[in-house]
Amino acid sequence: MFPFQQSGDEFWPHVSFHPYQEDIDQDQHLILGQDSLHGISNLTSSSVEEVLQGHTALATSNANDGSGNLGCEEKKVDRKEIERQRRQQMSTLHASLRNLLPLDSIKGKRSISDHMNEAVKYIKHLKSNIHELSVKRDRLKNLPSSSTSEQGTGISDHNLLDSVTVRHYLDGVEIVLTRGPGEEGIRLSRVLESVLEEGFDVVRCTSTRKGQRHFTTIHCQASNLNYIDADGLQRKLIDVISLPRFDE
Repeated sequence: MFPFQQSGDEFWPHVSFHPYQEDIDQDQHLILGQDSLHGISNLTSSSVEEVLQGHTALATSNANDGSGNLGCEEKKVDRKEIERQRRQQMSTLHASLRNLLPLDSIKGKRSISDHMNEAVKYIKHLKSNIHELSVKRDRLKNLPSSSTSEQGTGISDHNLLDSVTVRHYLDGVEIVLTRGPGEEGIRLSRVLESVLEEGFDVVRCTSTRKGQRHFTTIHCQASNLNYIDADGLQRKLIDVISLPRFDE
């Protein structure tokens, strides 16, 4: 008659026989929750400390890197400044050296190596001239004062005693001609002729005498200020005064 009647267990809710089981479960959940919170708290605090330590180390590293980079930059700037000053000093020295060399020796030569080679040659030439002048000076010192009575017997010796010096002077050159006793006109005329051939204008000529020696100073003005070859003119005048006096 009652087809829907089934076991009464299916219609009655499950009732626990332990009334305190729910409280126990809640207590366990609370305990576990507290442990979890303690674990999370410990984990969080340790993680925060690690993160803070990491940030501190990173900041220190960045600071060190920044100071290191700044030091490297300062060193680079110092090296560049030193190199710039060195190049500027070398340029100044090279310009000074170039101004001391005869123009004909560096004409058409622009490289520093060529100028250095010409400077070496020019120094050797000056040393040779100094040696020749020293020899002539020693001969003049040893010249006896009574040699005037023997003028007619020593033409070649007098030629050896003659000397000429040419140096830059204002806008031209100054020529100092030293001669022994004897005729002066022929020798001086040769010198003046050679000076005019080299493109110089004679501005002033003065003569003095000390003992048996004659000194003639000639001031010349250059027609071309960009080309004054004092060294070449001196070599030419040395050849001129070395000629015998009686060949004209």
